[in-house]
Amino acid sequence: MAPLPVSAPVPVAAEETPDTLLQKLLAAASQLTPETRAEFAKKLQQAGLAVTQTGGGALPELPPELQKKLGLSAGQQLDPERVLKMLVAMTEFCLALDQLVWALWRQMAPKSNIRKEIEFNKLAGPYLGGDPEVSTQLLIQPLERTRKLIAGLLGALGRAGSIYAKKHVARFAPEVIEDWAKMEKKWSESLEQVCWRKYVQHAKDHSTEPAIENELQEAITKTAESLITGRAAN
Repeated sequence: MAPLPVSAPVPVAAEETPDTLLQKLLAAASQLTPETRAEFAKKLQQAGLAVTQTGGGALPELPPELQKKLGLSAGQQLDPERVLKMLVAMTEFCLALDQLVWALWRQMAPKSNIRKEIEFNKLAGPYLGGDPEVSTQLLIQPLERTRKLIAGLLGALGRAGSIYAKKHVARFAPEVIEDWAKMEKKWSESLEQVCWRKYVQHAKDHSTEPAIENELQEAITKTAESLITGRAAN
């Protein structure tokens, strides 16, 4: 009787451990597109497998007061991609506002001693790149000057109207016109005639559109300068 044929043993598949799966992923990583790599990295992060970087690439923890302002809980992990997007949005906002407010100030107060000393965008790049010559304090200085200018202009808007109103009353109040008229009145003129002449004269000098605009602008700039420098406005 012929012996029965012996079948070849079926190879047993090696058990796939997390380590072997990781090795396979690492081996295939070089063949993935950047988009696929980014998607995989995001999924790993969502699964709690994101690697915490150390050194210069780590995201520093925000100060507690800033966490509170932003509605973040203590120790909450930040999304690096969203941090970068927020940095881009805030930088564009700051640069646009910085250019606008200083251009407006040069137009309103061309003779003012308050001037921009250095461009923020010229410091931001070297600072983010780690240039040791651009310190945090140096970067903050132009931002602080812009903040003070914006605050000064906004504060001046609420006070300029009162300043202009006082000047207007000092020129056109009936009792003021009458006092001027009494000093200029001739014996052949009535007081009412001289009062009207004086009013018309003042109106030609101070009630035209350019005159009103110039005085309002002057009131705003002088008040803004006093708020920025801390000196009392005249």
